[in-house]
Amino acid sequence: MRKFPLLLLLSLLMVGLYGCSTTSTAESRVPFDLTEDDAKTIQTYLNEEVEPIPEDGELISVFNVFESDKNSGKIYLYAHISGGGELGAPFVLYAKEKNGQLIITKHKTPREGIYWGKDSGKLFPDDIRDKLSNYDTQKINEDFKETYPNLQSLN
Repeated sequence: MRKFPLLLLLSLLMVGLYGCSTTSTAESRVPFDLTEDDAKTIQTYLNEEVEPIPEDGELISVFNVFESDKNSGKIYLYAHISGGGELGAPFVLYAKEKNGQLIITKHKTPREGIYWGKDSGKLFPDDIRDKLSNYDTQKINEDFKETYPNLQSLN
């Protein structure tokens, strides 16, 4: 009689540990089929929700999507946002599709300084972190300059 509760406890512990150890891999992700309209939705979200809009203008952005996963509702990207100031950072957008439209519900980005590594480890799967560490931010700055040629040059 005492063996059953012990076996049940061990079984639950094993299932719990297995569930905690699984992470999203590129092979297990089901990507969002991002359209041009979805790109506009992402850009609008970045311009309106990420940074406060300056009183004398608007925010503008360019971004590069690394991966997305419908199962977890995450879109992993790097964005450069300009307006009141400059921001270049990796983001996780939390999204879902409703009636064929992409809806972004929230976002997260790693905190600066000593928290960067810890936050990046929690937010991004290993393969995405590898892409981020090898990502040439100069490329997105060049894209920004091409998209918005009338703006001051970026650092």
